[in-house]
Amino acid sequence: MAMKQVARIIQGHIRQSDLMARRDHHHFWLLLSDTDEEHAVNLAERLATSFRQLACVADQRIAISVKIVCCLPGEPLDTLMERAEAA
Repeated sequence: MAMKQVARIIQGHIRQSDLMARRDHHHFWLLLSDTDEEHAVNLAERLATSFRQLACVADQRIAISVKIVCCLPGEPLDTLMERAEAA
């Protein structure tokens, strides 16, 4: 499946205030503004459902892995990213 299609699915689920960035060939980062853990988990579940549906239609196997890390007040971005990698 083309990564552009993956990006479109993600964009369709996030808010205008959220930020999506491609980390490398197979990974995306999402920065969700003003979001609690419950909303982040809900988003992850909706994305997983969308990718499962796409896999059935496209007759492809798709794997999704989600890591959720909440930003601590005053935490530098590089520290947040390190915690996300370790999660």
